[in-house]
Amino acid sequence: MVNMFSSWLISVLGISFIGIIIDFILPNGKMKGIVKTAVAIFTILMLVKPIKNIDLNNLNLNFTSFQIDSSFVQANDNKKIENLKNDIEKNINNIGYKGVKIDVFLSENNNIKTIYVDLSRVVLIDKSLNINKYTNIVATIKQFVNIQEEDIIFYE
Repeated sequence: MVNMFSSWLISVLGISFIGIIIDFILPNGKMKGIVKTAVAIFTILMLVKPIKNIDLNNLNLNFTSFQIDSSFVQANDNKKIENLKNDIEKNINNIGYKGVKIDVFLSENNNIKTIYVDLSRVVLIDKSLNINKYTNIVATIKQFVNIQEEDIIFYE
């Protein structure tokens, strides 16, 4: 196989080299164009010559064995969860609750099981926000995640 490839490569390079020499030797004119076309066609034929030697009947393309890189999948899931937490915290921050921290816990099949909301360091921009703080935060979380209210757990 390597011997066949090397001989093919040498023949393609040889034809190309001969074409360059002929290009320098021949004077400009109609004959030079004809010779350049002939060399180009011959070079193309030399390039596609190995294709006829491929035996498609013996070609074994086995796509049945593959492995899932679980570390990549886990890292990707962790990045998605981190982005989700950051987006939720940012939106809660934008509605007037500064310092809220979110933790997301997944079930065995990587669905969101529980969201913990840490209000221990929350700072309210407006005191009237304290009246409906749980309702406002749950509504903000539900904009991002389809989760039941009882699966959102607050601690202060």
